[in-house]
Formats: sequence, structure tokens, C-alpha cells
Amino acid sequence: MAKHRRYPQKKRNNAPTSGNLSNKKRLNLEPSRAMLDDQQMSRKIKELKQLAATVPELESAKRKRRPRNRFLEETAKMGYAQRPWESEDLLLSRINRDTHKSVDEQLLKAKFGMAGRSIKDIADDYKTLDEKEHDSEESASIDEVVEKEKPKTNKPNDVKKSRRLGKNDKLRLKRKQTREENEKDFMLNAREIIPFGERADAPPEFSGKLRQGMDPLFAHAGKKDLLLKKQLAKAPESDAKLSKRTDSSDVFARSGTASVNKRRSKIGVDPKEREKIIQAYRRRLK
Repeated sequence: MAKHRRYPQKKRNNAPTSGNLSNKKRLNLEPSRAMLDDQQMSRKIKELKQLAATVPELESAKRKRRPRNRFLEETAKMGYAQRPWESEDLLLSRINRDTHKSVDEQLLKAKFGMAGRSIKDIADDYKTLDEKEHDSEESASIDEVVEKEKPKTNKPNDVKKSRRLGKNDKLRLKRKQTREENEKDFMLNAREIIPFGERADAPPEFSGKLRQGMDPLFAHAGKKDLLLKKQLAKAPESDAKLSKRTDSSDVFARSGTASVNKRRSKIGVDPKEREKIIQAYRRRLK
């Protein structure tokens, strides 16, 4: 009898077990045809059948091609293969580094005359280029003259046909524009060259319509009472006093060269009169 039970149970020694009952019902007979047809497959056989079905699908499926990398193809043609640890940026920087290095080497050789073309050949090339440009400019100028000389026919029924500018027309237009720009620059930056000994403060000479407008103004010239006129009127009275004084200006007037006298004679002022005026003006300022 089991312990710790509230209601103890009795032992049934004579009761048959489940194993004994099943053994009695089980019969060792040959399996029927229906049992063989309806026999269930195991899990492993099912997996094998599934694998066998997927094999032809895998064989028929085509592999996807990798997209072409044109950068790597071109670098490989040039002799730069991508290394295992290199990205595309690193490969490009390596190519740039090698090219700069080779260019610097060639420049250094050319500097010391070890490589490159000779200076004479380069000068000859520039000469031929200049000649070609000169010939083309001459031909363009001839074409312009011919076009100007053509008679213009203004017909009322003529229709202006617009056409595209060719290569030569564009070159002519470009040359014309550069020529006009150079002429404008020359006019803006032009400097008046005054020869040695000439006066730079001479009054302008007008002609044409400007002269007609300026003539009335020139008619009134010399009518104002200037201080210099008064001093010139008093100058004869003080001739005796001025003759005694020997200033640096008198010395300069006496020891003046022939070229200075000639220049003054051109202006039309007597040197003595000029000195008198200067002295009178200085005395007035004092």
C-alpha cells in the first residue's frame, strides 16, 4: 500500500497489463496490397526526393554576370592591375603619383638639356605658326575688301536668307573683334609724346565749328586789369634800382646759353623785360 495517501488503494495483482493485451491481438500475417500502396514515407525519403527535384532547376539556371568595371579594364590595359588591398581610389592615386613623378623627371632632364626638343626646333615651330596666322589675316582682310567692293542691290522683293556661320566666318569675326578691342585700348592708353624743348602748356588750336564758338571769347582776351599790367607800367621808374641788384636770376640771365635765348626768342619775350617783371612781382609780394 502506497504511503502518504489520503485514501489508500488496494493492490490488483490479477489485473492484466496493456502489453499482454496487445500481444494477444497482434497477428504475424503477410501485409496486404492495400497496406503496401498506402504505406507512409519517412522524412528522410521526402527530403531526398525534394533534393533530386531541385538538381535540374540548378543546372538550367544561368549564372548572373558581374557588371563590367570599365575603370579597372582601362587601368589593366595601361599596366596598372588592382592589388588585393587596393580600392579604386587608391589605384587612381597610385596612377596619378606615377604620372607626376615621370613628368617631373622629364622636366628635370629638359632643364639640363638631357631630354626634350631643342630650342631651335621650338623657335622654328613658332615661326611657322606666326607665318600661318599672318597669311590667314591677310586672306581675311582681302575677303573683307572684296565684300566691300561688291555692289549692293537693294531690291524691295529680296528676302534676307539667314545662314549659319562657318568655321572661317567665325574666325574672321573673332579677329575683327580683337582688332577693334586693340584699337580701343590703344586710343585709351595713348600718350602724347612732346619733343624735348617744346612747351607742354601751350594753348590748344581749334578749327571748324569749335573755332567759331571760341572766337568771341578770344576777342575779349587782355581786357582785364591784372596785377601784372600795373607792375609793368611802374617798371620803367625802377630801372635804376633794379640794375644795381645782382640776384641769381640776373646771373642766370647773363650766363644763359644760346639754346635758352633761342627758346625765349621763339616765345617773343625780351629777357630783360622778363627779369624786370619777375623782380617787380617779388617786391610786390614782400
